[in-house]
Amino acid sequence: MTPDTDDRTDEDALHAVSDLIADAGPAPEAIASGYGKGLLVQTDHEGQMDASRLWVQVKGTAEIGSHRPNGDGLSLQVPFDDAMRWVRALDLVVVVLWDVVGDVGWYAIPSAQVDPVEGVNEGLKYVTLRFAEEDVLTSEAVDVLVWRARLENHRLLVLGARDAEQKEKGTKPSYRRAMTALDFTDLAGMTERRSGPNGVQYRVLPEVFTEFEEVLAKLPGEQGEEPEKRVRRAAHVVTSRRWKMIEPRQDLPNALLEEGAEIILTRLRQELEDPAARRFAEGWARRNRR
Repeated sequence: MTPDTDDRTDEDALHAVSDLIADAGPAPEAIASGYGKGLLVQTDHEGQMDASRLWVQVKGTAEIGSHRPNGDGLSLQVPFDDAMRWVRALDLVVVVLWDVVGDVGWYAIPSAQVDPVEGVNEGLKYVTLRFAEEDVLTSEAVDVLVWRARLENHRLLVLGARDAEQKEKGTKPSYRRAMTALDFTDLAGMTERRSGPNGVQYRVLPEVFTEFEEVLAKLPGEQGEEPEKRVRRAAHVVTSRRWKMIEPRQDLPNALLEEGAEIILTRLRQELEDPAARRFAEGWARRNRR
């Protein structure tokens, strides 16, 4: 196949993928890329632009069978240097292998497959990306990828806030971590913002805290488990449930699960500042130590 034909195939693939993404909702923009053809996808949520973006690298083929060398799944060789850039990108990078003849494509996420340390140690020039047969790029798949990009953005923000908190320890409270967590819990429908004379105020939604109390009352204890750990487990359960109500196709990264739970526990600590509530909690803890 001549270089001109390769270029036309990639261009046709780029247009097909761009149209598919646009039909799904986001507005893609063609970008120059060191590897093939690419799209920058800037998404929005409930009318507001997301802080995260999605980068889509597109490789077209008119001979999809050549990407099944052993008849066992689809694969694509890419330069290791390009794969390293994709893995290190702050935004989620997706590679699409598009069959221009069948007008269908599959996607892979390099960060889930490429091991930079292994590649450097072995001096790799190329790495192989694998595309699961079920990972067909559809409108629904685009939506899943957009939510994954949002989660990854929030996860990185949380990890950065935690790092800043460690550096500031002993000097002042870390408001950055709390604000970052609240951005996520707002997205997950666990908290709400209110503007008032003292600025923006946040609160855990009453139904979320009620659910937490119900889960805590029914959650079976583990052998030798301290009451405090059981309380945190209940907060984890509620955070996970609330997230699944928003986006059931994506599991929460541990960092976001922990931060969501911490927001609920902060509300619990505020409740326990009331002496009557504190006496109740102490009695509950004694009963559950038995």
